[in-house]
Amino acid sequence: MKKPNNNIKLKDLIWRTKQYNNNNNEKNGNNKTFYAKLTNTMNTAILVDSVKKLNPKYLAKNNPVMFTVELGFFLVLFISIFPNVSETFVNQNQIFYVETAIILILTVWFATFSESLSESQAKARVDSLRNLEKEVSAHKLVHGKESSVISSSLKPGDEVRVYAGESIPRDGLVIEGKTFVDESMMTGETNPIFKEKDDHVIGGTRITSDSIIVEITAEAGKSFLDHMVGMIKNATRPKTQNEIALTILLAGLSIIFITVIGALLFLGYFVGYKVDIASLVALLVALMPTTIGGLLPAIGVAGITRIGKDNIIAKSGKGIEAAGDCDVLILDKTGTITEGSRSAVSFIPVKGYTEEDVGEIAFAASVHDTTHEGKSIVDLAEEKKYLPPILEQIITAKSIDFSAETKVSGIEFISNKKRCNLNKEQEEEFRDIAKTIQEKIRIDDSVSVDSIEKAIDDWSKSKIHNMLLQLAYSDKPVKILKGAVDVILEASNPQTTNKAEIKWKAQEISQQGATPIAVSINNIIIGLVVLKDNLKENIRRKLEEVLATGITTIMI
Repeated sequence: MKKPNNNIKLKDLIWRTKQYNNNNNEKNGNNKTFYAKLTNTMNTAILVDSVKKLNPKYLAKNNPVMFTVELGFFLVLFISIFPNVSETFVNQNQIFYVETAIILILTVWFATFSESLSESQAKARVDSLRNLEKEVSAHKLVHGKESSVISSSLKPGDEVRVYAGESIPRDGLVIEGKTFVDESMMTGETNPIFKEKDDHVIGGTRITSDSIIVEITAEAGKSFLDHMVGMIKNATRPKTQNEIALTILLAGLSIIFITVIGALLFLGYFVGYKVDIASLVALLVALMPTTIGGLLPAIGVAGITRIGKDNIIAKSGKGIEAAGDCDVLILDKTGTITEGSRSAVSFIPVKGYTEEDVGEIAFAASVHDTTHEGKSIVDLAEEKKYLPPILEQIITAKSIDFSAETKVSGIEFISNKKRCNLNKEQEEEFRDIAKTIQEKIRIDDSVSVDSIEKAIDDWSKSKIHNMLLQLAYSDKPVKILKGAVDVILEASNPQTTNKAEIKWKAQEISQQGATPIAVSINNIIIGLVVLKDNLKENIRRKLEEVLATGITTIMI
């Protein structure tokens, strides 16, 4: 019988990119939200905050250089209001003093504005973390009946049911059911975490299988995410050692220049040279390191904000400075140097079957699997051209979804065809086989029945291929599964399964850093699929760049 066309692209027949597009849309939405918040911060709030920072008490405490400039502003402003206060030290017209005062206060305001702007950007970055816990529709249970409510209306003690693919509305405890929860957005753990009764779940995380009932334990604004954001937002930001040293240096230079300017003032007075005090203030501002002093507070905040764009949260510039002195970098594997999502790399058959057999069964078991692993199995089977027959029945078969209790997924179907009726194409193919056999016998008299059987076996190639065709035209139920090796082994037929061989192969795969999953048809194990977490693109080059800087990398 003729095998299906291996050039068929099932990507056009089944799902392909639905979940990928959803993830991309969600990611783009989060980025747009952050930049929208960042734009909204450019309003009067920044201006008001920058004006408040002009308070002499604040500047004296946080920025001595700008405090000195502001004192000069008050002095020149006083002279501009009372120009006749002294004929010795005031010898310019009033407009000159007004212009000088404006320039001085603008210099100070520029420093406070840059600091306020940096702080507003940092605040917008922290606030964007709250987008992880979105307001969603929750299935609240009232006397055993579900009613849809918004998550913000939930109170501690309320019970909600969460289904596969939905987000948990608020922090709580699992009181019924078992599931796997994707906590990667909160904890960075790429693999779903198994949760059962009495386990704590985090609001905003997503369950990947089954359904659970959660009792809400956190009030609005007091969830795990709120505590994390609050810790970052309210954290004290102590000055780094370099900032302290630079502040002392700037203060020392300022004192020196003030002394020099004061000496010039009195020296000119004693020699009879009239030196205008506004000109001396301008000279003092020009001599002092006002640029560094004015931008120093903003630099510290901007540094923290800048690394925030790379999804790194720093509580203080001191931590960033300490990180710069590190010469050892400790990395974990999953999600750091690897992509964090496992993909199928090979098919391992058990005795009596071929790699093609495993590929065909794995394809059938994964055809409805929307996870990254399931898609990778289908892609690998297509790449190797291990496509099973009866594709129509496989695609339309009932899907067995993965659950935390069963730990398996796949398909099942019962054929509605009672007899194997050959179509014209199949009849012609059998005639071609018969002609081939007759031709061999005519050419070579030594051809035996055994060699003819071998020729037929070579033509059919796949044992599973023929098994699927036979099952397709019978009234027997067909169940094709993939899942955890121990679960598939436990459900397998002991008469047709060599458990020792399968366990040995699975252990060998695990020792190589990969993950094995078993595939079976009607409780007959055909082989194993090897799943491996792929290295990130250009990770070798990036690690070499790190080593070139003198930093030693260690993977744990």
